[in-house]
Amino acid sequence: MIYFAQPAGDPSRIKIGVTGYLAERLANLSRAEAGIALITFCEGNYQLETKIQNRFAYLHLGNEWFHADHSLREFVERIAFGIAPEFAIDDLDAATGSIRGKYGMDRAIFKGDPAVGGMVNERSAA
Repeated sequence: MIYFAQPAGDPSRIKIGVTGYLAERLANLSRAEAGIALITFCEGNYQLETKIQNRFAYLHLGNEWFHADHSLREFVERIAFGIAPEFAIDDLDAATGSIRGKYGMDRAIFKGDPAVGGMVNERSAA
């Protein structure tokens, strides 16, 4: 199961994760984040989670957290209305990067305001 959550009272970030035990996962996240709010969830596995994360890699903040811009929020809202991830956005397969940093490739990390070019790669972020 793929879930979309955000820190309670903080709509600026969305976590995209996968779990077989949603209640337990949310409880663990709540302890780490001082409260977590489930936005929605859908059926899916690790491969689909990775595809979604890579589609929104340009918004990646770290771990499985993403900047909640309009496109990601719209995608999540469509899933909440029951639309399958494959149909909730055009070109789900069009990865904008890889958040896992496979093969030593840089990954995009969101730093700051996207209106002023808030994107950096891992090397320039150090």
